[in-house]
Amino acid sequence: MANPERDSAAGCEEQAAQWLWRLDRGLAPEEQDALFEWLTADAANAQALARQRGTWRQLDRLADWRPEHSGRPNPDLLAPPRRRQAWSRWNWAPLAAAAVGAIAAGLWRWNSSDGQPTRAAEHPLAPENRRNLVDGSAVKLNRATELTVLYSESERRVRLERGEGFFLVAKDSTRPFIVEVSGVEVRAVGTAFNVSLGVDAVEVLVAEGTVLVEPPATGEVKPEEMSATQPTALEAKQRVSVPLRAESGPRSVTTLSGQEVKRALAWQHGMMTFDQRSLAAIVAELNLLNEVQLVIRDPAVAAMQFSGTIRSDNVAGLVRLLQSGFKVRSEAVAPNKIVLRSG
Repeated sequence: MANPERDSAAGCEEQAAQWLWRLDRGLAPEEQDALFEWLTADAANAQALARQRGTWRQLDRLADWRPEHSGRPNPDLLAPPRRRQAWSRWNWAPLAAAAVGAIAAGLWRWNSSDGQPTRAAEHPLAPENRRNLVDGSAVKLNRATELTVLYSESERRVRLERGEGFFLVAKDSTRPFIVEVSGVEVRAVGTAFNVSLGVDAVEVLVAEGTVLVEPPATGEVKPEEMSATQPTALEAKQRVSVPLRAESGPRSVTTLSGQEVKRALAWQHGMMTFDQRSLAAIVAELNLLNEVQLVIRDPAVAAMQFSGTIRSDNVAGLVRLLQSGFKVRSEAVAPNKIVLRSG
C-alpha cells in the first residue's frame, strides 16, 4: 500500500542529494535562485539538504583515512568533530537549525577569509572580484585587472596597473586614499568611485561622495594650457575622462543620471563577498548597483552582522532570505523602494 508521507520524504531526500551534487560542482546564477526557492518552499527541504551534507562529510572523513599510508589511523580523523565557529550571531531557527549549512552553500556561501590584501592582485577570469583592504576599504576588480597596494603611515595608495576597479573607501581624514593610474591620481577620504584605464584616457566615475582628480605631471606648461593641469573635483554621479596625452584634448566632465550610473557600473554584478559586515553596509553597497533601493528603518536590523557571498543583482533573493531566516519584515512602499524592519 502506498504511503504518501514516506514517498514525499523519499522524494525530498532525492532532490536534496541532487542539489548537493550541483553545489559540489558549482551553481550557475539561475541555479542559485532555484535552490533558494526550493529551500524556502518547505522547511523539510532545508533539513533534508543538511542531512545529505552531513552524510557527505562522514564519507569525506572516511576517504581521508587510508590505512595503507600508515600503520595507525590518524586520531584526529576518528575524534568527535569539534564545534565549528558560528557563521553569524543571528539565529537561523526559522529555517530550522539544519538549514544553516544548506543556505550557506547556496545563496550565502560563508567563508573565513582574513581579508588581507595582496601586494599585486590580478583577476583575469571572473566578472567581479572583491578585495578587502586592511583599513576597511574594499576594491572590486573587473576582468584582466591588475592592482598593487602601497599603503604607508601617511597615505593609502594603490596603483591600477591595468583594467578597471571600483573603490569603496573607508573614512580616514588623516590618511588620504589615492588611486594612481598612468600618472593620474584620484584622491578621496571616504567615498565610492570607479576608475578605468583605457588606451588613450583614464575615466573616473563617482558613485558617492567627492574625489579630486589630478592629471599627469607634464613639463613646461603654456599659459593657455594651465586649466588642463589643474585638479578636477568630482561629485556623485559625475564622470571625467582624463587624456593620457596633452594632444588628445582637454578633460571633459559630465553629469550622469541615476540610470546611466547604474549602467556604467553594471560590470560589477556578480558575487559579492563580505566578512563581518553590517547589513547597513551591505545594503548601501547594493543600492549603488541596483535600481531597486533598500531602506532600513530599524537600528537592530541595520546592525546585523554577516559574513558570506551573495549575488549583487539578486535584491529580491536577499529580501526573501532576511524574511525567512532573520525575522525581518519587508514592505514595498514604491515600485523601486523596499523598507526593512524587524518582524
